[in-house]
Amino acid sequence: MGAGCGALFILLILSLFDTTNSLRIIAFLGYIASLLVIFSIKRINWIWILVLLILPINFFLLPESWLRPIPLPYKALNKALNVPKANIITEYSSPLAQVTVVESPLVHFRHAPGLSLNAQSGPGEQLGIFIDADSFTPITKFNGDLESINYLDKQPDALPFYLLEKPKILVLGMGGGSDVLRSFYFGAPVIDAVELNPQIVKIVTKDQKNYTNNFFSQSNIRIHTKEARSFIRGQKETWDIIQLSLFDSLTAANAGVFALKENNLYTVEAFRDYMGHLNPGGFLTITRWLKLPPKDSLKLLATAVSALESDSKI
Repeated sequence: MGAGCGALFILLILSLFDTTNSLRIIAFLGYIASLLVIFSIKRINWIWILVLLILPINFFLLPESWLRPIPLPYKALNKALNVPKANIITEYSSPLAQVTVVESPLVHFRHAPGLSLNAQSGPGEQLGIFIDADSFTPITKFNGDLESINYLDKQPDALPFYLLEKPKILVLGMGGGSDVLRSFYFGAPVIDAVELNPQIVKIVTKDQKNYTNNFFSQSNIRIHTKEARSFIRGQKETWDIIQLSLFDSLTAANAGVFALKENNLYTVEAFRDYMGHLNPGGFLTITRWLKLPPKDSLKLLATAVSALESDSKI
């Protein structure tokens, strides 16, 4: 009972305070516990009284640098901050993740996975969003000129847009908004974007709205702060394209870091949910990092086949 309440209380603390202040509060609670034990003793030495008076002050006078979590040197965030003049402009923490926004004015981010060699241009200026110092998603600067983002039609994610004209699309995992931007580029009349982390939504739609020319306030863009499968199961609406893009970093994927981490977005039941919400002739698109020999692509194909075989209604 006590351990369960403690676990819930930690989630509450992390929801209300940043990481460093959460550590101060947790340490202070330990102090309170020791205080109760000491006062239960009949004879209290004056030295203990002095210690009890000094300790609470120390909890809140400790420099932030002593308590601030330091990412491991091989994490993507540390590598990005090694670039001259790169700096952190926004940082949020919650039970979901530590979210860090980095700008690199000297050497801009150029994130466009799978960009074709036939592309005549690449991404312009970008900000980098790092999730738990590793997973990366960019915010692309947009001034309203579609030509400035024409590189988006030379990535693998653009394929279904060549097969359907102005499709209605659902993006699962909005991140920094690249998939939403691509959908807008191809003239999608309705763009539904689902993002689990409200802090990422806040960064993209409010903190950096001037950076994106308030792009995400377009009338045809609907942003939903929900878990992807929970959202789609609660919908009667259908789409022409349901898109799941990269959810992890290339380094983590190649290292097999997520091999033992459950991800319910790629289960047979999830695929049934996705395909059950497609319009006739619609496409489910899933982007993964290229691996040799192929692993993810074969697993996804097998999962899709199992989903189709297990549900005759699809």
